Amino acid sequence: MKKVILFFTCVIFLGIQKSFSMGSQKQIDSLLTQLKTAPQDTARLRLLGELCMNLQAAGNYKSQVEYARQMRTLAQELLPGKKGNEEFYIKKMLGNSYLSSARGNRSLGNLDQALKDAFE
Repeated sequence: MKKVILFFTCVIFLGIQKSFSMGSQKQIDSLLTQLKTAPQDTARLRLLGELCMNLQAAGNYKSQVEYARQMRTLAQELLPGKKGNEEFYIKKMLGNSYLSSARGNRSLGNLDQALKDAFE
């Protein structure tokens, strides 16, 4: 009886894990589609941030680092001349880009680069 319960528990767990993985890939595909037409503004920063989080969850660390780099570059381009809430949001996303890059590099085993990103 214990073996049957263990078997069904494993089957349920694997099914749940697969559904999360598939949902994450659908979300990634959706974000990539939106990114193709997004203007170079804070809306694009938001999409890049969401994409980085989903890529990390899916274990696609190399792409996570690349999109984090894109997010960092865009934030640095948008920041000059901004004030108030918009300046705060762009700075927040700039910080998120460094953290996302650090997490991705850590997962890839690029520890020196991860430390640079984390403390830059």
